Amino acid sequence: MPSLVTFLSDYGLGDPFVGLCRAALLAVCPSAQIIDLSHAVAPQDVGHGAARLADAVRFVDQSSVHLAVVDPGVGTGRRAVVVAAGGDLFVGPDNGLLLEAVDVVGGASAAWSIAESGLLRATVSTTFHGRDLFAPVAGHLVGGLDPAEVGPEIDTDTLVRLRRPAPSQSLGYLDVPIRDIDRFGNCQLACGPSALEAAAITPGTPVVLHARGVEWGARCVATFADLAPGEVGLLEDAFGWIAVVLGNADAALRLGVGLHEPITIEGHVEVDLDTGD
Repeated sequence: MPSLVTFLSDYGLGDPFVGLCRAALLAVCPSAQIIDLSHAVAPQDVGHGAARLADAVRFVDQSSVHLAVVDPGVGTGRRAVVVAAGGDLFVGPDNGLLLEAVDVVGGASAAWSIAESGLLRATVSTTFHGRDLFAPVAGHLVGGLDPAEVGPEIDTDTLVRLRRPAPSQSLGYLDVPIRDIDRFGNCQLACGPSALEAAAITPGTPVVLHARGVEWGARCVATFADLAPGEVGLLEDAFGWIAVVLGNADAALRLGVGLHEPITIEGHVEVDLDTGD
């Protein structure tokens, strides 16, 4: 059985929400080990939460219960589920948040719809299922409960999957949305190095980035240190995605871009790397 609980949400740390979820889980299983992956998911942004969860679970080497709550449909008819994948269990809303991470660890082998029962808090709020439903169930699971006890089994093919726009590429061009932005302002794009290779954009070459109607000269580099202060670059980040970064500064702020916005990468052109146009 899993021995660790990971926790991801859009709750932030300024309110008591995260602490109350942890307390509800520990009330069920006082010995549980809880690792906070992120509570800075953009509010109600299921796609952002799904991306962060999928990136993180690849680096959690022991079997775990992954508790994830980004739940704009809380209190509605959306299902609350437990999904088994590999040696892991995922607990959260059935709104697309879980399946990208489930795929990373091998794909869903079984799933159950959580029934309101003795596993939950005595009163389940219609606005805070993290505390009253998901956290207690995660506590029971890490404590050894058979996931079949949480409710009826459901067809894994019925689980909600997000529809992501695919990057568009041609020779010398790649159009791709921003997948994540970290606290340093690095803009993770929804493509890996193979997409750059397919577009014939190679490391060390100059490129032009098009963002919000502005062109930026940039270079493909291997490390942050390859960039001069204020210089725009592309590199492979720690999760295997291509990221737009800025030497010693915040790329998202400099480019004026946000989550899910498109970036166009144009290769094989001569650019002035000292200017932003």
